Amino acid sequence: MYFTPFEPFEVFEEFNGVPGTYIKSFLISDKINLNNWQVTHEGNLSNLESFLGRLEIHHTNPENGKRDHTGATIFEKSLQLQEICRVANIIVVGLDIPTKRNWQISKMTDNDSG
Repeated sequence: MYFTPFEPFEVFEEFNGVPGTYIKSFLISDKINLNNWQVTHEGNLSNLESFLGRLEIHHTNPENGKRDHTGATIFEKSLQLQEICRVANIIVVGLDIPTKRNWQISKMTDNDSG
């Protein structure tokens, strides 16, 4: 997988005694993002656990060649499109209290999405 990350990340070869490849990275914050939308800190906290089990994707927008979200207009279709781009599963979520930034730990899958 080759891409330039938007945020710093850490890679682990073991997590809680289980071997594998794990990534700890930024998940979401209360700041306006690159898609020009924003969620409040309270909203992020109340929905943080809904990310557990979700997929981590690697998708390149064919129109501009940049890493991006898939382009579905409804949630279910978005999940279907993202499935083919799955590279990891989110297994732990948390909050960095001073910055109000949420983070995730994802376990890499065997899916080679390039």
